[in-house]
Amino acid sequence: MNSDFSTNFAAGKTQLVWKAMPGDLETPVSAYLKLCGEDPYCFLLESVEGGATLGRYSIIGLAPDFLWSCDVRKNSVSTRQGTGPWTAETDAALTSLRKAIASCHIDITPEGLPPMAVSGLFGMMGYDMVRLAENIPDNKPDDLGIPDSVLMRPGILCIFDNVKNIITLVTPVYEHAQNSGKTAGDTEAEATARLEAAFKKLQTPIDFTAHNKKILAPPASRRSAKHHEG
Repeated sequence: MNSDFSTNFAAGKTQLVWKAMPGDLETPVSAYLKLCGEDPYCFLLESVEGGATLGRYSIIGLAPDFLWSCDVRKNSVSTRQGTGPWTAETDAALTSLRKAIASCHIDITPEGLPPMAVSGLFGMMGYDMVRLAENIPDNKPDDLGIPDSVLMRPGILCIFDNVKNIITLVTPVYEHAQNSGKTAGDTEAEATARLEAAFKKLQTPIDFTAHNKKILAPPASRRSAKHHEG
């Protein structure tokens, strides 16, 4: 067992466990297909500079252990732990969001990791979510009927460094001695197992037949994204 991990665990500090591998023979899209398949609540983000130049990092997130959702018009905020049921929140949206952000804080970050390795929440915020913080008009109908914000806390991040050609697999460890009935050894072993499972998927060839499915066009009423003019 890593002595630093054990010390941080006993001190009540959240931390990261990670594994690096060469990235010369993998692409972000192929890695996404291998890691995520058709699983829900996954993402692939590409950094772009100036709107035209591919940036240094590509980020894949998957296996969230926490989800946050908000529907502003219904005054509804819900959270979900792991694969459990959605639970209605009693706090107002921004109060709940601040608590969600705080729950993602990482105390210990190993040197040399990409900066987004410590990012806790990823997702989308729509126009109506922004209205909670800015005085902007609300004069358009909701044609899509989807949440105004959905955020996830990934259990695994796969980060491509397109300059160094390195893939870094990262898993956060929010458990610590003060809030967990597990030992440091068991907790570290679980984190390592998550990384090894993701690493094994990256070594597996893509089953293209599983991804070669016909894509149906959405109904006409849902083709256009929600649009508001200020």
